[in-house]
Amino acid sequence: MRSPLVLLTLTACAQFPGAPGATFTLSGPDPAAFTLPQGGSQTTQIVLAPEGGFRGRVNLFMVNAHGDPAPGFTVAPLSVWLSGEPVSQTLEVSALEYLAPGTYALKLRAQSGSIVRERDLSATVVLTLIPKLLERTGSTYFVGVYLGQTLRAYQGMQFRIEAPLGFTLSFSPGPLTQECLPELHPLSQTPNVWNALLVCEARRAFQGPGQVGTIALMGAGEGMLSLTHALVVREGSYQEEPVHGGNLWLAP
Repeated sequence: MRSPLVLLTLTACAQFPGAPGATFTLSGPDPAAFTLPQGGSQTTQIVLAPEGGFRGRVNLFMVNAHGDPAPGFTVAPLSVWLSGEPVSQTLEVSALEYLAPGTYALKLRAQSGSIVRERDLSATVVLTLIPKLLERTGSTYFVGVYLGQTLRAYQGMQFRIEAPLGFTLSFSPGPLTQECLPELHPLSQTPNVWNALLVCEARRAFQGPGQVGTIALMGAGEGMLSLTHALVVREGSYQEEPVHGGNLWLAP
């Protein structure tokens, strides 16, 4: 007759990844290719299915095409628990601001102990303007405009600012553009849209990442601040490149 300890050990082995034949499959991601902004994220779907009595936690990682860690990319959640039935899971893949624009060949790795499954994933990261709240003083919000990592230098920038109704705006250069000339022109009152410009001499060209401007918004209330229709002008060639915009909620 087997002792209770032996029976407990046999039961545990049948339920966890160490059991003979216990494994899992990974399907997806769907989509397997997508575009995301610097400092932003995109979602994709996977299915993890246990086989042979597998029961346990599966950890998720982003790796490059060679199987090494992919710095600058993160995935959430970091793990999924499997027990009996397949699990359909939405993943959020994020790109940090310092990632250079371009298309990255990645792999999604699912691992539990010695069991490893990988699926290909392609992420295209685009140059992005990112608004961040610096401070609020009385009825004035100070918002920093940040440019993500760039591949080259620029000597000009243009973008639209859509602010909550009732706010008036001013615009000044940031640490990367101190020697550049700023301009701000109202385009409409309803919606509250402004056009911002930065013009720099070639010797004062700037590169990201970093803060390229500061927006001061004066008024009462709350609402969404949006940066849209953004472009940068290449140093020397004056060729224009589109830039992805961003949003920031202004709370009272």
